[in-house]
Amino acid sequence: MRTAFSKFKLILYIFIFIAIFNSSNAKVSVYNYDAKNISNYFSGLISFDDINYKNSEKFFKKLDNFENSSSQYSSKLIYSLISLWKYKEVYRYSKKLEKKNLTNFESNLFMGLYEFKAKNYLKAQIYFNKLENNFEHALIFDILKTTLNSWVKISQIKSEKSIQAIISPHPSYDNVISIQNAFAYCFIDSSKTSKEFMKIINNKESNYSRYHFYHPDFYDVYL
Repeated sequence: MRTAFSKFKLILYIFIFIAIFNSSNAKVSVYNYDAKNISNYFSGLISFDDINYKNSEKFFKKLDNFENSSSQYSSKLIYSLISLWKYKEVYRYSKKLEKKNLTNFESNLFMGLYEFKAKNYLKAQIYFNKLENNFEHALIFDILKTTLNSWVKISQIKSEKSIQAIISPHPSYDNVISIQNAFAYCFIDSSKTSKEFMKIINNKESNYSRYHFYHPDFYDVYL
């Protein structure tokens, strides 16, 4: 049943691809859309949808410079590589996209986190500022960008005032912001850390008991 459904998806993808391609005025010279390339591309998409990242990487890598024609291709390839923990390859490919002025949400996010981890906060901020909202990332975009920009400030200033930058873009994110605040106070080694963690742990609306693990005074308070 799963194999039959996968074949159906392949046929559906091909029909969609042909419809879009024929309806546009794109030049065929941009890329040689022969049967083998189309087969590899959509086989990669099907493997990706089936969470088979090893196969999706294999099929996508058979397409050279396909990112010139499809931003979805580069996004899916980066996601596949990250899922396989191939971070060095993600870095090289993201830099390739940058040189070709073809960066996307995933490449900018990865490069921003890469520079952040290396404590190059100004470079990280540049990449984070390139993140643009779209349909695919609409549900997490606001809270993600708020969190990333806040942590850039906190890491540079390391003061309680910098933590005030973590503001919820929507009431539904209040719990996420509370968790971020607790870790931020812990990061700057503030005396308020214990109090902030207790706010999370004692939240009666949600079960955050797992955060006992992070509570710095857990053994003193509960044992």
